[in-house]
Amino acid sequence: MISVSDLLEKIQAEFNCKKTIFYKRKGELESLGYELEPKRQGRVSFYSDEQFVIISDYLSYINEGGISSEYPPKEQNGIVKNPNNNIQKHEDELDTSPQENEAKRIDEESQLEAARREIMVDYYRTTGKYNIPGLATNIENTREKIHQGKMARELDSIANLIPD
Repeated sequence: MISVSDLLEKIQAEFNCKKTIFYKRKGELESLGYELEPKRQGRVSFYSDEQFVIISDYLSYINEGGISSEYPPKEQNGIVKNPNNNIQKHEDELDTSPQENEAKRIDEESQLEAARREIMVDYYRTTGKYNIPGLATNIENTREKIHQGKMARELDSIANLIPD
């Protein structure tokens, strides 16, 4: 357990997160279903170790460029209703850590970018509508040189088959 004042000092030191920003981030987490209300013991309020880990993970995620709206919401015991209104527990569908979710998001972005590039390559190959002056001519000349090189290799291999 960590007291509220100790937590505020620690996140200020580790994440350069001031008190007002902390409460904003805490509100964001609470809107995602995380329970982060400290427990009062006498005159001092404390966050549990689990709450501290959640807060630390979230602040790390944000500091590393993560987007708050993409942070995984808290799962409610992994219980999901299927289309037949039967309740099933899907262990494999539970979100993983924020770091794994970020890695998955980066991988998805990479895949989307690769798909966009592939589509653009196909578009330019098919249409030949290049915006750069002279590019279409250079591509055609290069294709011709490649074709001539292939033909020369094929002729050499055919010539090698002919007895002297």
